Amino acid sequence: MEKVIIEILDSEGCAKCVGLRERLYTVLNQLGYDNIEVRHLDLFEDQERIVELGIYTSPALAVNGRVYFLGIVPSEKSLKEVITDNIGD
Repeated sequence: MEKVIIEILDSEGCAKCVGLRERLYTVLNQLGYDNIEVRHLDLFEDQERIVELGIYTSPALAVNGRVYFLGIVPSEKSLKEVITDNIGD
C-alpha cells in the first residue's frame, strides 16, 4: 500500500480552518490507516508549495498533490471518499 500524503493549509483563528482540521483527524481516526501522513502547510514557510498546488484560499486540503477542497469544511463522507479513493494509488 502506497503512502498517502495529505497536505492541509489552515490558520489559527479561522473557524473553517479549525473545522477542517478537526474533521480530518476525526475521519483519520475512524479509518485507522497507518500509511497516511498529514503535512500542515504554513502560509509563510511553505509559500512555494502552496503556489505549486494552486491554493489561493484557506482552508485547503490536498491528497497526493491534488487539491480537493478550497475554502470549505467538507463533510466526513466527502473526506472519507477522497482519502479511500487515494489509498493504493
